[in-house]
Amino acid sequence: MAGSDSAPGPKGQSIGHKGIGFKSVLEVSLTPEIYSCRRGDDFALAVRFDPIKAAEKIRENSPGWDETVRDLLRAEDSSGAFHIPTLLFPAVG
Repeated sequence: MAGSDSAPGPKGQSIGHKGIGFKSVLEVSLTPEIYSCRRGDDFALAVRFDPIKAAEKIRENSPGWDETVRDLLRAEDSSGAFHIPTLLFPAVG
């Protein structure tokens, strides 16, 4: 990724800062794929993000999600800011 030299931490031990690189990837692809640690013909890590499947999973596991988001979008605090809930990814053990 471009600009990885400016990442915090010792050179070669750290890449990225606050998801800016990944956000940039989402500007050119709705379904990016990440591969890491090639082992022969396979990878130790292979991940694909699909926003449609993600939305389906959110709705499947969070009854009332659409209503909650609709209510939050109608409400704003005194500064005019909207508060949208975010999801935490479960730890992979």
